[in-house]
Amino acid sequence: MIYLIGGSPRCGKTTVAKRLAVKLHIPWFPADYLASAVSQYISEEERADKFPLSNIRKQNNSNDFLYSNYSPSEIVKFYEIQTETVWPGLKAFIEYAVHDKQDFILEGYQIQPKLLSQLDKEIQKDIRPAFLYKKDILDIEAGMKNSIESGDWLIAHTKEDSTFAKVAEMVSVFGDKTANEAKEYNMPLFNMDGNFSEKVEEVVNVLIT
Repeated sequence: MIYLIGGSPRCGKTTVAKRLAVKLHIPWFPADYLASAVSQYISEEERADKFPLSNIRKQNNSNDFLYSNYSPSEIVKFYEIQTETVWPGLKAFIEYAVHDKQDFILEGYQIQPKLLSQLDKEIQKDIRPAFLYKKDILDIEAGMKNSIESGDWLIAHTKEDSTFAKVAEMVSVFGDKTANEAKEYNMPLFNMDGNFSEKVEEVVNVLIT
């Protein structure tokens, strides 16, 4: 079984993947790792267009710059463009893993309801998706500031306190997109606002039952 955990950034995908991996004793992978491999096959001339978010971060190494110069909706669009770029590779990865009867967990914003709905019906029988989202901007902001994750990309590259509120707004906008799409394609959807630890356990328990 391939477990696929999608949703907006900062909503708990990695935490769920790690907890699920411990419960099931199977490996987990961030889709970002695969995306990084795909990006190496994109020419330098095309990379700025196909990986706009990564390109901006690489040039400025600052979330403050990104969120001061682009709106939450624009940044969500950047995520969408990057997803379109890497999805063919992710799709092939999932299909080969299913055919080889592998068991693992893949998590990332690149995993989206509409794209999973387009997989072959036989492939869909051997995947188990879950989509996470957050809407409460104050809850999102508090969670970011209290993060204790080692190597947290947001904490490491953010100096301005006001940036956290802008990131939280982006997460909420992305959450709307995830929730609407998951409902449209009848995919399992989980709101992660509130008691985060309990919500993580809820998602894990639904996936393993």
